[in-house]
Amino acid sequence: MQGVIEEEVLRYDRRGIGRLRERVGANFCSAAAELVLGTTGPILIGTGFYIAHARKPETDGPPGAIALARGFERLGRRVAFVTDEVCAPMMEKLTDGRELHVIPVGEDADVADVSRSIIDAVRPGLLVAIERCGPDADGRFLQFSGYDISAFTGRMEHLFAHGIPSVGIVDGGNEIGIGAVADLVKGLPGLPDCPCVTPTDRIVLGSVANWGAYGLLAELSQRARVSVLPTLKEEADIRMSVVAAGAIDGDSGESIGAVDGYPSELNGLVLERLRHAVGLD
Repeated sequence: MQGVIEEEVLRYDRRGIGRLRERVGANFCSAAAELVLGTTGPILIGTGFYIAHARKPETDGPPGAIALARGFERLGRRVAFVTDEVCAPMMEKLTDGRELHVIPVGEDADVADVSRSIIDAVRPGLLVAIERCGPDADGRFLQFSGYDISAFTGRMEHLFAHGIPSVGIVDGGNEIGIGAVADLVKGLPGLPDCPCVTPTDRIVLGSVANWGAYGLLAELSQRARVSVLPTLKEEADIRMSVVAAGAIDGDSGESIGAVDGYPSELNGLVLERLRHAVGLD
């Protein structure tokens, strides 16, 4: 079983993010699950990624965040979400009663103080960032194409400066978490020349960040001996609720259930394979 989950979440790897696997660790879902189960207290999940050409947040990230929240809650953990002002109107429709904390956008905002107040309010034992754009070495927030979205992105990285155990779920090299291997990202053709420099304690890779989240939940299901993976219907319903809340496919810019250009059916197929791998189907 070792490595099977990681193989599934890296299927259809168009960007070549799987080339980081040797440095991140071959069994990165297992390592992240071990960290999750080794912590106590609330879990704060950060997500939301603005897509400039559509002027809306994308469908990668929030579905995985919701699936993680449900899974963590089945394991007895309290969950809160955090996003920024630009993505907040979408996330407000998806919290299902969970706390939502909002990072301001703009150079004048005292984000360090806001971040400290969020940490004080939630008192998380674990931070999880999924598909959350982080700053490069020059403090810029860049899409995978290199387009600068700093004016539309709150500085969530301050939350990760308090020594709290953390997991970053990534698929491109410009997200919070990848800072731990930023030197390698810069040297790989097809990945960003200016990667995010914010590290996390564990990195989960995926061809799509949502798939990385499902891989983590698959590993947790095995270790905890309780199913925390969504069913195919639950996953499809979550994804379409995110679209209804205002998200778009980051590839086409359309309000459809695709994620990074991968069609709905392929998202379901990856989840089906994960469920089969851990004996849930």
